[in-house]
Amino acid sequence: MIARVFCNDNGFGLSRDFAVVRPILEACGYTVERIAPSRPAKGRADISIHLEHIYPKNLRQSRVDIAIPNVEWCPGTMVTAMRRCQVVCAKTMDAADILSRQGLSPIMTGWTSPDIYRDTRAISG
Repeated sequence: MIARVFCNDNGFGLSRDFAVVRPILEACGYTVERIAPSRPAKGRADISIHLEHIYPKNLRQSRVDIAIPNVEWCPGTMVTAMRRCQVVCAKTMDAADILSRQGLSPIMTGWTSPDIYRDTRAISG
C-alpha cells in the first residue's frame, strides 16, 4: 500500500507535520512517499494526504484524498479544491470554525506537532 503526502520539506512546520503523519501511516502498513505539491506524482497511490497546500492537479490520483490545510494560507481556489477531497481535517478549533464557514465539514484532529512559539520553559520548571 502506498500513501503519498504532498508537502514541502521546509525545515519548519511542514517538516514537523510530515514527521507526525509518516509514522502513523507506516504503522498502518503504508509505504510513505513525500512529494512537493508543485511536482507531478507518478502513478497512483492508495491514499493521498495534502498538507497545507491543496492543488487540483494532485487530486484523484488515489482512492482517498485527505486535506489538512493551514487555514492562514487558504485562498478560494484551495477551498474549491478541498471540496473534491473525501476528508478535510482541522488542526485546531479555530481552523474547524473557519473551514465550516466555507461550507466544509472538517474533522477535528487535535494536532500534535510541537508549537515553535510555545515557551516550554514556562511548563518545564
